[in-house]
Amino acid sequence: MNRDVSEVVVVPKCEGRAVEVLRGQFVRIVALDGPQVADTTFLALKNQREGYHAGQSVALNMLAGTGSMSYLTTLWSRPPYERLMATVVEDTVGVHFAWNGGRCSQGVYRVRD
Repeated sequence: MNRDVSEVVVVPKCEGRAVEVLRGQFVRIVALDGPQVADTTFLALKNQREGYHAGQSVALNMLAGTGSMSYLTTLWSRPPYERLMATVVEDTVGVHFAWNGGRCSQGVYRVRD
């Protein structure tokens, strides 16, 4: 299993980037700038309607006995697709993928501020 770094993408806080990750490749998400949450989403390359769903991932991990409300080992897409999108190799944050709540957005900032 080759885990050599093929690309480094630095995303400043409050900004976003897209990175294409193909089957069998690894992606590492690291918070570099203080206590910042790394909002992440996963979309199918050929169908952007198919995306990662935290709630479905929690349910499927708990049913399979591979995760809990605090820790997920597999990340699944939303219904009606329900396909495996990613496997978590290591999560030093914990709870991060299971309960990521709402994404940062103009609506969130409007209500918060």
